[in-house]
Amino acid sequence: MSVAMLCAAEVLVVVGSWLLAALFPGRSIRSLLDSAGLRWLLGTYRENVSGDIPFYIFLAAFSVGMFVCSGLGGMINRLLRKRKQTSASPAAYYERRAVGVFVSMIVLSVALCALFALWPHSLLLDINGTIFSPLYLRAASIIIVVAVSISGCAAEILCNRTDPMRSIAHALTAGMRVVVPFLLLYYLIAGLVRSVLYAVSF
Repeated sequence: MSVAMLCAAEVLVVVGSWLLAALFPGRSIRSLLDSAGLRWLLGTYRENVSGDIPFYIFLAAFSVGMFVCSGLGGMINRLLRKRKQTSASPAAYYERRAVGVFVSMIVLSVALCALFALWPHSLLLDINGTIFSPLYLRAASIIIVVAVSISGCAAEILCNRTDPMRSIAHALTAGMRVVVPFLLLYYLIAGLVRSVLYAVSF
């Protein structure tokens, strides 16, 4: 329903801009159905809806899905609740190993991010030498995602003794199956907003 409403709103904006531009030629309203409007609408749509937001949404969904579906969250919770107890069962041993891999990968990723930030004249920093450059933030995000992915794969291999490869494939795609509809809504909303801004000549 939301997708249909957004598509209908986009069509309404396109047709409405054409009607308003024809009825009020002296106003600062640009038609999306003339030659310039069609070139803008069809030729720059990817640039209009692209940005860092979908990139970070994709990485966050990938990481969270891997973390949850691999069972790392439950392993850490059980380990924290039973930290004063020592269990000799093989399952508890493999879970501790998996949590150890996760902690090691997180520490390594933080160390790499710090190295890139503190390295003299690092190419990932902005012109002022701060860590808020898009290139550094993207690199740090990718490092963290790789660390979580390796940890999730290790947890599946160590603790899932039946079919770890199928579980890894499920964990790798679990987050994306949840977030894809929201990404579609984001693209539709971004395209609608940019079309409105173009039509009213902002």
